[in-house]
Amino acid sequence: MIGIIIPTFLRDKCLFECLDSIQKYWNNNYYAIIIDQGKFTKEKTDFVQRFLNNYKGEYIPVEFDIGALKARNIAIKKCKKLNIPYVLMFSDSMRFLKKYNFTPIINFLESDKNNFLCGFNKTNSICTWECDMKKKDCFELDIPRRPKVNYNRLDFQPVDICRNIFLCKTEMLYNSMYDEDRKMGDHESSFYRWQQKGYKCYYLDSILFDYTRDRNPIYKPYRDRFSQFKARMMKKYNLTKWISYSTDLKQKWDKERAK
Repeated sequence: MIGIIIPTFLRDKCLFECLDSIQKYWNNNYYAIIIDQGKFTKEKTDFVQRFLNNYKGEYIPVEFDIGALKARNIAIKKCKKLNIPYVLMFSDSMRFLKKYNFTPIINFLESDKNNFLCGFNKTNSICTWECDMKKKDCFELDIPRRPKVNYNRLDFQPVDICRNIFLCKTEMLYNSMYDEDRKMGDHESSFYRWQQKGYKCYYLDSILFDYTRDRNPIYKPYRDRFSQFKARMMKKYNLTKWISYSTDLKQKWDKERAK
């Protein structure tokens, strides 16, 4: 079974579209966990209840603005409690585009006890985060340098970091959850912790999800606090700056933008 973790916050329209896409391409091995730290409305409650009347999962309203990191951890603990072996880290801004077959990815992850996660592709986004990463005075990002791993005719690219849309082993994620000393800003640092634990991460661009960048007027002021929580993260991890990008990585992005 796969637990689909869907944190949502002040983007109800996105949430409705996200759930619509999931039910359109539903698989009986899915279990949807919606963690809502936003404002509660009858429209949203009724919509989610209709979804849960037909599909497995649960809706967990939590305290307003507890933060995406704590919200994810609540869902991770729920997956652990329910003995759901895999997590699909998702978001209210994401949508399914087809009926996915995750079995080959699960088989690959099970082929090595240290295989932890496989990240996926999404629309409307340059492949910014599928990178090798070193931590020095900042998180240094570079293009992936290791050769791809071919497993049952799929090419898995080893990476140190990818976007926050991935399939992973619940047990390993539960043993190294997100920081809760801030509301956001644990992307690079979470992947750094996983790297330090010897967790192996991969990327597979053949699985594609749809993405909408939503910064609506209600949500935007909360999202704009990122620099505040980034500073807190940098202090915790002894960084003098946040990120640096290799020349090869910048050239890669330039080519992608030019397409």
